[in-house]
Amino acid sequence: MTREEARETLAVSKRTFERLVSKGLPRKGEGRRERFPWPEIQRWAVDQARQEGRESVRPQDYEDAKARKMMAEAEIAEYDLALRRHEIMPVADGEKAIGEAFDRVRGQLLSLPKRVAHELVGIQTNAEASARLTQAVSELMADLRRGDDVPLEEEDPEEPEQIASAAPNAKRGHT
Repeated sequence: MTREEARETLAVSKRTFERLVSKGLPRKGEGRRERFPWPEIQRWAVDQARQEGRESVRPQDYEDAKARKMMAEAEIAEYDLALRRHEIMPVADGEKAIGEAFDRVRGQLLSLPKRVAHELVGIQTNAEASARLTQAVSELMADLRRGDDVPLEEEDPEEPEQIASAAPNAKRGHT
């Protein structure tokens, strides 16, 4: 592929592409006959990025490595504490909670026609039908807001009492 095609395929700027070429990006020919073989250039660019990444995190000395380790351990401890306080949650748990909430809403919406159909029979005007449907939707929203159908979560026996009391909504399902 041509120089421009290779640059676009690698999705890099002209400046970055020139830097890669100067570092040895595989190519064949010179001038107008210059071509960059695919997928060789992709593999080379990925290997180059990995090497640069390894070099950027390599500690300069023992003290630097020790400080980085201590910082990482502190960040992990802060993450664990935030999880226990229910300030954050894993993405999978959030996706599950959102899915359950949408399932509740879907169930309520699907049951709405059956709940109000008998009340709509014989209505003569759009205004009357609209008023009844608006009332039914308000009742549905109130049911969802109360969350009576949301199961309580099981308590974690290892969770400290002060953490449990610091998160009053932690025992109620997510809506």
